[in-house]
Amino acid sequence: MKIAIVGLGQIADAHICEIKKIKGCKVVGICDKVNSILTMFSQRHGIKNKYTEFKTMLKETEPDVVHITTPPPSHFSLGKEAIRQGCSTYIEKPFTLSLNETEELITLANKKKVKLCVGTDCLYYTAMYKAMEFVKKGKIGRVTHIETVMSYDLTGIFGKVFLSNPSHWVNKLPGKLFQNIISHPLSAIVPFIGDTYKTFAWASDFSENGMVSDELRLQIFNEKEKITASLVFTSNIKPATFQVRYYGTKKSVYFDNILNTLSIEKTPSIPSRIGELIKIKNNITSLKKQLWHMLKGYFTGKEQYFSGMNRMISTFYDSIKHNTQPPVSYTELRRTAKIMDEMIVQLRRK
Repeated sequence: MKIAIVGLGQIADAHICEIKKIKGCKVVGICDKVNSILTMFSQRHGIKNKYTEFKTMLKETEPDVVHITTPPPSHFSLGKEAIRQGCSTYIEKPFTLSLNETEELITLANKKKVKLCVGTDCLYYTAMYKAMEFVKKGKIGRVTHIETVMSYDLTGIFGKVFLSNPSHWVNKLPGKLFQNIISHPLSAIVPFIGDTYKTFAWASDFSENGMVSDELRLQIFNEKEKITASLVFTSNIKPATFQVRYYGTKKSVYFDNILNTLSIEKTPSIPSRIGELIKIKNNITSLKKQLWHMLKGYFTGKEQYFSGMNRMISTFYDSIKHNTQPPVSYTELRRTAKIMDEMIVQLRRK
């Protein structure tokens, strides 16, 4: 399978490294508008075919798959061109900047009989993947509520860059910082929320940075299917967190995507304090097993920082080879884009 990549920022390095670990794949071309970045990337990864023009790269290398790791404003136009040339396309989050753009890419991909995937690789972190599979199989009963909490450090390297530059692409997104980040927590919600939901969004600049709102509260209600969801995005807590909890009519499932740990909670079989103590003991036993699994995975190379990305890319490539559903369904792509659109409209009004 021939792979090409456009946009050679920091995340592109991770893409290349993980692609190289997948058997039967070869990176046939890289593209960036900045020659110095292109040259350094080429030397760093030993890739000879380098281009400053995207269309030229597509024409000369004829890739099967294109990875788009450019800033979000160019995702739609580059994705459209790649699909037109018959390439399956992996696009970093956010997939596009609107539902209309998402719909157009899906329609074109179906017409050209190629596949699409969005880079919410958190879905393939071990704990998150197991938790969502557990929920999808109905093991917690009917899902009644989903809670997600995600933090972001504005004092980090990337935060300092866009806060000091009003012209930075993050500040030009319709949903600014939120639109660039919340695809990750939304990816834990959209498979279960249905299509007849309503959204309510609130945001504020708690840190008084004067550039972007840094706190978001997003509530999603589906009265027909009797399910709700809550998304909290915050830049004012420590330590860093990305946690999700699924509440069901039989059990609840909680996972921590930073620690990569999973907890399944159910009503104790023995009432009173004894039952609660047994529950604590079971949780400790489960965490010990997860610890040894992660240690083994770390030292064998199966559980590294970008292992989730590797598994997601591999699954996407398999969906191309075997003509199966990509890792993120097109229904989920649409729901994420629609929620994002509604959030942006509400925040602008306020």
